[in-house]
Amino acid sequence: MSYGQEEIENVDVVTREINENDIIHFAIIENPPVAPGCKEKACTSKYIQKHVERKFNSEFVSEDGISKKIQIEIEFIIDVEGKPINITASGGPETINQNAINVIASLPKFKPGIKDGKPINVLYKLPLIYQVEK
Repeated sequence: MSYGQEEIENVDVVTREINENDIIHFAIIENPPVAPGCKEKACTSKYIQKHVERKFNSEFVSEDGISKKIQIEIEFIIDVEGKPINITASGGPETINQNAINVIASLPKFKPGIKDGKPINVLYKLPLIYQVEK
C-alpha cells in the first residue's frame, strides 16, 4: 500500500434492478444526495473525489504494467437509502476496474436525493484519470 492510501476492508457490492424511470442524474437533481458533513452538490462531489483519492490502490496500476495515462469511467447509483449500488467501472484492466468498484462500495451512507418530497435513486458518474509515472 502506498503512503496516504487506506485499506478497503470487507466491502459488499450491491446490485439491484431499478426501473430507469426511478433514476435521476446527479447533475440535474434539485435536492441531491449529500455526503456526511455536506449540504450541497459541490461538497458531495468533492467528498467522493477525495474518498477515491484516499482509497484507490495505485499499486494495481504498476502491477498491470501500464505505462501511460488511463481513464476509468465509474458509474453508480446512490439509492433511496443513501447507499452506493449498481457500481460499474470500465476503461482500465480488470484489476483496476474492480479496485475502483470496491472503493465506491466503501463510501459511507449518504442522505438520499429527494424528488417530489420522496427519496429517489440518483445516478452518479465519475471519471478517474490516472497518470502512470515511471
